Amino acid sequence: MTGMSTKRHTPTGSSQKAQEKPAPDVRAVALKVLEKRWAVFAGLAKR
Repeated sequence: MTGMSTKRHTPTGSSQKAQEKPAPDVRAVALKVLEKRWAVFAGLAKR
């Protein structure tokens, strides 16, 4: 959530560079985290 606010404060040049990479990277990281959480939930559910 804080990332959104920081992007608004950054100048246009840096914000464009930031948007080039993080968009896919953040999604990939989020997916990995979700997968790990789901694995933990599945393990707890099975127990």
